[in-house]
Amino acid sequence: MFGYFTFCSVKQLIKPLLIIGYFRVMQKLGFLLLIIFTFTQANAQLIKEYKSIANRAFANGDYYKAMENYRHAFRKDSFNLNLAYKYAESCRMYQDYFQAQELYKHIILNDFGGQYTEALFWMGDLKKREESYDDALAFYEAYIDKVQEFGKKGDFEEWARNEVKYQMQIFKILEDTLSIQVEHLGTDINSSFADLAPFPVNDSTIYFTSLRKDAIDEDQNEKLATRPFKMYKGFKKDGEWIIDRQWKIKVNKGSHQHRGNLVVDSIQQRYYYTKCEALNASGISCQLYMMDFGDTSKKVIEPIKEINMDGYSSTQPTLINGDKQYLVFSSDRPGTMGELDLWRAEVLKDGSFGPVVNLGEKVNSIGNEITPYMNNASGMLYFSSDYWIGLGGYDVFETKVEKDTIIESIKNVGFPVNTSYNDIYYSITPDSLGGFIASNRTGGIFINGEHCCHDIYHYQFVEEYVPMVIQEEFSSEQNTSTASIDLPELEYELTKEDLDTRAILERNELSYNDIRIYFGFDASKLDKESKRQLDKLQK
Repeated sequence: MFGYFTFCSVKQLIKPLLIIGYFRVMQKLGFLLLIIFTFTQANAQLIKEYKSIANRAFANGDYYKAMENYRHAFRKDSFNLNLAYKYAESCRMYQDYFQAQELYKHIILNDFGGQYTEALFWMGDLKKREESYDDALAFYEAYIDKVQEFGKKGDFEEWARNEVKYQMQIFKILEDTLSIQVEHLGTDINSSFADLAPFPVNDSTIYFTSLRKDAIDEDQNEKLATRPFKMYKGFKKDGEWIIDRQWKIKVNKGSHQHRGNLVVDSIQQRYYYTKCEALNASGISCQLYMMDFGDTSKKVIEPIKEINMDGYSSTQPTLINGDKQYLVFSSDRPGTMGELDLWRAEVLKDGSFGPVVNLGEKVNSIGNEITPYMNNASGMLYFSSDYWIGLGGYDVFETKVEKDTIIESIKNVGFPVNTSYNDIYYSITPDSLGGFIASNRTGGIFINGEHCCHDIYHYQFVEEYVPMVIQEEFSSEQNTSTASIDLPELEYELTKEDLDTRAILERNELSYNDIRIYFGFDASKLDKESKRQLDKLQK
């Protein structure tokens, strides 16, 4: 009896305790689930906020801000391929190439539906920048195959096929190494931010554009949006390039707008330059301006109304000087063949401008053509492109211009002017012995990442070519001219029909089979640009 009672009592006692315990456990579990659900909701909301900020920043071209916010979101949702792709794109646009590659790899390995085939194309592009040309070819071919496999039109299919078709030309460019020396302009001209647009005034003086840190904390990229690019003057003293801290130009004063790309027009006696409205740390919208030499009367300088177009950028001016004068610039206006094309407008006698005309498909592509520079002494137009076959990124190309017409196919100017990174703003000094270029190549001063920003470099031809014209014969009856040029260990004989004595004396030029050899006026010293032309004759 005692035992039964005891058993029943214990059983009856345990049952309610179990029931109470069950409800307490369930209460705790419910509270835990509530915490998890609340955390998940909060986490999802946080991801949404990061993505929203990043999407707006990317749309405005602020790739640093986009990259940082996509990174925060990706850490919380790494299986989201759409998020990963946007993060990769912002890294690539900000020129954080290493992180971009890691993200594209992640996408390629997990994109089973072919939704992000462009990741293959951009891996090819980034491999080119590493000079891994065989790997780049494999990724371009994989992109073409993937586009065909899923039956979709790839946005970059034509571009990829062009890369595959002409890949062997890359090795030819590398083989034809130029005999030049490229040197960093030093830490007084170059900052840890961006230094661009060198315009040679003479052989030892340049104007250039720079975003200098001043009082900015180098780690606070957001503050870059409040600091404008400005124009500076640099000169060479005792073998070193330094900033002329006494030089001032009034358009640098005031305003939060970026100002740069200063070009001197000695014919019209004025400056051309670009003024850009800062959208954010990376994105800008630009217009072209002009200012007469010594003009201090105008408080407000108006943009060139005949050139600029509302809602589009017009930037990076250069001048063709001949029988007529033309302003050449880069723009993304309607009618472009790609994203940015080269355009020109005639500068009329009264200083106004004629219609704006696209330079055409001999120069422009489905990619970007930027930073034109005209060497009027030789008639050669230089520009940078990310589409035409090069070593990677933007390469510098050249073509012959007569009046306003492109008369020769473009040609890559070669290594080491060009590298696998972005090489832009090529220019030539008045003595033609060298020039300048802006590049984010290895060896520069970078604030964030190894290739985030551009520095200015000076290049100098190493070999000295001083020819001697040892014989000149002209025949008015046969309308021909013959001359022999003696070079170190080389001798060239140049003959050209329909070229009379006056043409040679006035143009200081000898031609043979469309290869032009230029001299300084009233001098026998060979123009440095003719070096490669003479090498063609030798071959």
